[in-house]
Amino acid sequence: MIQLLDKLDKPIAVKFNCTYLYSEGMKLYIQQRVIAGFLLAIAIISALAVYSYLNNKRSIRESFLVSHSNEVLYHIEQVWSITANLESAQRAYTITGNEVFVQPYKESSGEVHQHLDDLKSLIADNAYQYERFLILRKLIDEKLLFNQKLLDTRQKNFEEAQTIHASLEGKNLMDKIYTVIADMQEHEKMLLRQRTEQREQGIQNFNWAYIALLLVTAGLLIFVFISINKNLQARFHAEESAKEAASRIQDIYDNAPCGYHSLDAKGIVTEMNKTWLDWLGYDRSEIINRVRFSDILAPGNVELFNSRFETFKTQGFVRDLEFDIIRKDKTTFPILLNATAVYDENGNFQKSRSMAIDYSQRREANLRIMALNQELEAFTYSVSHDLRAPLRSIDGYARILSEDYMDKFDAEGKRVLNIVVNNARKMGQLIDDLLEFSRVGRKEIIKGVVDMGKLAQYVSEELLFNESSRKIDLKIDTLEVTTGDAHLLRQVWINTISNAIKYTSRKEHALIEITSQSSAFETIYCIKDNGAGFDMQYVHKLFGVFQRLHRAQDFQGTGVGLAIVHRIISRHGGKVWAEGKVDEGASFYFSLPKSTQTSKLPL
Repeated sequence: MIQLLDKLDKPIAVKFNCTYLYSEGMKLYIQQRVIAGFLLAIAIISALAVYSYLNNKRSIRESFLVSHSNEVLYHIEQVWSITANLESAQRAYTITGNEVFVQPYKESSGEVHQHLDDLKSLIADNAYQYERFLILRKLIDEKLLFNQKLLDTRQKNFEEAQTIHASLEGKNLMDKIYTVIADMQEHEKMLLRQRTEQREQGIQNFNWAYIALLLVTAGLLIFVFISINKNLQARFHAEESAKEAASRIQDIYDNAPCGYHSLDAKGIVTEMNKTWLDWLGYDRSEIINRVRFSDILAPGNVELFNSRFETFKTQGFVRDLEFDIIRKDKTTFPILLNATAVYDENGNFQKSRSMAIDYSQRREANLRIMALNQELEAFTYSVSHDLRAPLRSIDGYARILSEDYMDKFDAEGKRVLNIVVNNARKMGQLIDDLLEFSRVGRKEIIKGVVDMGKLAQYVSEELLFNESSRKIDLKIDTLEVTTGDAHLLRQVWINTISNAIKYTSRKEHALIEITSQSSAFETIYCIKDNGAGFDMQYVHKLFGVFQRLHRAQDFQGTGVGLAIVHRIISRHGGKVWAEGKVDEGASFYFSLPKSTQTSKLPL
């Protein structure tokens, strides 16, 4: 639950099937199909622009060619028209001899050469027309020479001029000129038709393509618009859902059955849920960013908090730490605190994430349990102690009978007497174990640094001294140092190692391994053997008083040893558990928390 604190400090992310586009200081969420639609529309518009540009160039080229053909036809017609005018002026002068017809003839002679020069430049790239042009020019030059000859002759002798004219040489030249001009006109008109049709077809194709591309673009834009609209609707609904989720999280945070708060680097309360505020009796405005956490601690806790807070900011966690809190009405109540630290990307402390539990009822219950346990332990000690005297009498008189009157008993009497002696001895061992169990619960724990490796080694050597006839391979790994009561932890090693030695007694080659492993909060020790093992369905009975999973005739014992281990480890704040399999051995584990100086830091 404490992890929800972070969610309240940042926006809740909602995942879409989308691509993220980043811009400075802003993140945009756009669906992939919307992006695809935009890109496709841009591509079509770009293609349309390129197509328009190319079509415009082609249209200009085709218009130029049409204009070129029209210009060629114009000059051809001018050449024919001027040539015809020259023929008319020549005939009129030949017939009349009037000089008035000579001047237009001279002017037209210059014009026809100008048009021929222009026509030559226009059709120079057309081999067919250029070939006809050369023929035309030659014929026109011949016609002009013929006309000039006729004009000169007319000035001298009319009859001779008539004779030359009657020879039809001029007519034949005009017919040839006309034929060539007609051919050139026909060819150029054919080109004009083709070019005009190509231009019109290109314009038509462009119009259809342009309309089609515009329709496709419009469709894509409509699709993109609809997609964006749907996306915005989805985002709106998602944001509403996120707001509802944030509201639910805030409700869980505020009304949780425990208190949540955050502290900044100075120890000032920057956030606190409603449950906490209700416990204290303050309004939010009276606490948030105004009060240090030490301000609501009982005087006896302030020094502890101040001395350890800096260490907490580097250590980064706290587990099950008790504080007494002062309410607004000056009454106090206990809390149990757990917390972790939050750091920025550079490793600097930002805030704490803290969870507090009202410890009042639990503390009262613990006090009652402690009182009852003390009464029970006192009763157990008293009963066990009081049983010792009559048990010693039974054992003493039984021994007197065994030593002084054994020869007077028959076989059955001797058997019964041995039963009494053996059971008196077992009863004595049982009472001794009960007294030890009671002393473990009453003994004050004096903590210090304990070298568990050396302690396990000493205990092992003591226990193996009496097992010299057996082949026992006992391996002790490098064990983690811990903090605890050395005397009580020695008893743990005695009980667990002797337990392993006992239950491997039927193995020809006994193997016992002692190892440890450490985590941030605790150290776990393991005693593993290859002995008789046990059925895991009865594992819950292992650490109870007088609970045994094997018969007494198979393995001796009272069923108190592991219960003592459980009590010692529990008093140290640790746990015990076991794993095993019948005839394949067992592993017994116990854990001890890290030193309170490094793990129980205030928040």
